[in-house]
Amino acid sequence: MALLDNEFWINERMLLIRVLFPLIYDTLLTSAERSIAKLSADIGIGVDWGLVNEDALRWAKNYVGEQITNINGTTQRFVQSAVSEWINSGQHLDELTAQLEPMFGKTRAQMIASTEVTDAYAEGNLITWKDSKVVQKKRWMTASDERLCPKCESMSGQEVDINGVFTDLNGQTYERPAAHVRCRCFLQPVVEV
Repeated sequence: MALLDNEFWINERMLLIRVLFPLIYDTLLTSAERSIAKLSADIGIGVDWGLVNEDALRWAKNYVGEQITNINGTTQRFVQSAVSEWINSGQHLDELTAQLEPMFGKTRAQMIASTEVTDAYAEGNLITWKDSKVVQKKRWMTASDERLCPKCESMSGQEVDINGVFTDLNGQTYERPAAHVRCRCFLQPVVEV
């Protein structure tokens, strides 16, 4: 099962960096300042603050990068597991949202749940249609309302071979929805007689 697209996880990484880096770096600098003051007071040793600051910055960047990689991997596995269990349970989407909410908060949990469900159902349809050997093409369909984004609108009604890809207005390609977070698009099978 595909997880949220790479763009989502890149944005997630950037959000974590914006949140974690200042906290880690400030804590590190506070600790370094106290340590320098203690060394100076206790044994009269002076330390070049510029070198400490450079080393602290280098360490903080590496540390935060490693932590975010670990967090994203864990988060991706958690989401994948939650969605798989939810699909097997047959429960309402609200149940999946509730399971994701403690980790992401209500709004982000709703966003992830709806995107993952769109992804999973589109993939399930594709697998079934390909295995049927009857469906030759697929058609990109949209929820045609005021919330329809330009990216999805540009693919609305496109028909491609069952193994083909859809192309949006920016030339980006998709085998199936979701094209973005909270995408409400779906596929239709096309059978040629």
